[in-house]
Amino acid sequence: MKPVLILDNHFRTRDELFRPETYDALTTLCEVHGGADAPMARTDILSLLPRAAFYIASRPSLTADEIASAPNLKATIEVSGAFHDGLDYAALFARGIEVLSCSPGFRQSVAEMTLAMMLAGGRGLVEEHSAFATGTERWLDDRAEGDFTLYGQRIGFIGYGQIAQETHRLLAPFSPQVMAYDPFLAEDITGVERTDLDTLVAHCRVVVVAAVPSDDTRGLLSFPETPSTS
Repeated sequence: MKPVLILDNHFRTRDELFRPETYDALTTLCEVHGGADAPMARTDILSLLPRAAFYIASRPSLTADEIASAPNLKATIEVSGAFHDGLDYAALFARGIEVLSCSPGFRQSVAEMTLAMMLAGGRGLVEEHSAFATGTERWLDDRAEGDFTLYGQRIGFIGYGQIAQETHRLLAPFSPQVMAYDPFLAEDITGVERTDLDTLVAHCRVVVVAAVPSDDTRGLLSFPETPSTS
């Protein structure tokens, strides 16, 4: 008998998470329920839990009582890229149930996009593309006011986890001065100046918010409102 797998992947699409051949292989190994690119009804999830071996969800949610109703559960896997508050982690750990995240799989692609955004922001690429589309481009002014280079630049990371570390690795050819604010770092890291949030924001030309999204990190940075002109 195949192990039961609950796949509540919405807001992620199934094709975003699995190549067709990979999903086909998964269905040969497991009895898959869900995966329809729409939220699964909570009643359906709860009805499957007593038989489920695996629970995959973009926003997994299980209480201690619900975990107790799942004697065969071996692992919960989140596919949004961040751990969420909906799981009773203590109850999962007490049972020896694996709690897994897909974030390592996103690390390289997100770091690559982060570097692209830095280059675009520093060189005004978005603005100049828009100017080119309207015929107002500046051919002989590749260093317009506000443009800056990443070479030797001071770059700050709010949160220095896997994505920040991979982005830092990609930045190596630019020889940046890197600062990081992360109260969860257990030890100093070579090439990274650990600092407080206010100092980082005050001294870095580029600031990357790479902290795990949660209620505790919501609104970590705020900006003054633009005065009304009306």
